[in-house]
Amino acid sequence: MENQPPKLGLIAGGGNLPKILVRELQEKRDVFVIALIGDCEPETIENIPHEWVNIAAVGKALNILKGNNITEVVLAGSVKRPALSSLRPDFAGAKFLAKFLARKSQGDNAILSAIINYLEECGLRVAGAHELLGNLLVGVGALGKIKPDARVKKDIELATRTLREIGKLDIGQAAIAQNGRIIGIEAVEGTDELIKRCAPYLRQDKGGVLVKIRKPGQDLRADLPTIGVGTVENIAAAGMAGIALEARSALVLDKAEAIESANRHGVFIFGIKQ
Repeated sequence: MENQPPKLGLIAGGGNLPKILVRELQEKRDVFVIALIGDCEPETIENIPHEWVNIAAVGKALNILKGNNITEVVLAGSVKRPALSSLRPDFAGAKFLAKFLARKSQGDNAILSAIINYLEECGLRVAGAHELLGNLLVGVGALGKIKPDARVKKDIELATRTLREIGKLDIGQAAIAQNGRIIGIEAVEGTDELIKRCAPYLRQDKGGVLVKIRKPGQDLRADLPTIGVGTVENIAAAGMAGIALEARSALVLDKAEAIESANRHGVFIFGIKQ
């Protein structure tokens, strides 16, 4: 079709975001998936053109994209950091690895920026999931029937201030606060494990809140703050009051189902102003 957008290359790690990108976009445009071995889940690429690629085979991935006439890519999904000793990079991979090692001590945001910059140097446009899934972005205010009360709003403010400060050090996107105290900060384990880790330390009066925001200066084209139905279920199981996300900078996957779950469990999903 004359106005059909160009084919999109999806570099897919683990989790639900790559699956939802495929599901939401495949009827609107051609999608080709570079499935990262050891991270991408097989169901992500069912009935979708794809190639499995080792994370260090950068040259192979670029050749596949070029061979499929792809000029625009999106990065999505979680990627486990492999041990450097286990990597077997090709020539282009070794070239990138040198840049990666130069930023290895600077944190995830710097590393992701290096990946995006390298892809752009190779002539690719890097799109963000938020550009492609705008309907899943969080707006300002409550997404469902439940709203945070005055006490919980103070905890949202506390967690937000804390995250903005530690975010300057490229640490964490999420924090849990309750009754004026920070209970935990997200480390390498991810949001779901943060909730499980903090659950034993929460007072059982349903006042805790999970806050997720982007780091200062973070490029939203990678590692966008994201929640889904599972996050809502885990919050409810921990006896917490709800989830606060930075408006227009975070995604709620399977949004209708997540809101329904929040309403059913009596917890909130709330968008806070930037």
